[in-house]
Amino acid sequence: MTHNRLAPFLVAAVAGLFIAAPVLADVKTDKEIAKAEEDFAKGKPDDAIKRLVKLAKDSPSVDTYLALARVQELNANLDDATASVSEAVGVASTPTLKAQALSASAQLALTNG
Repeated sequence: MTHNRLAPFLVAAVAGLFIAAPVLADVKTDKEIAKAEEDFAKGKPDDAIKRLVKLAKDSPSVDTYLALARVQELNANLDDATASVSEAVGVASTPTLKAQALSASAQLALTNG
């Protein structure tokens, strides 16, 4: 019976790739959200919203939709902000993310209700 000594290392390497991919995606998402917030701060709300809408289409996540909703709310687009928060609830993949999105939904309703 032969024993391959490289098998555990290959398994670890493949597992590392699957773990690293979401982390890289989060960094990209965080950078794009930061750029959109900078655009908004510079007085370019339309550019910020366009950037976040594109990001939400390319890689939908709770963070992306909540950032979009925040910018839309600050720009007085309350209907769009509500729709974005609803999308955040829809894409939530874990109970923690769903709770975060539902909390944002309740906060938006209380603030604008």
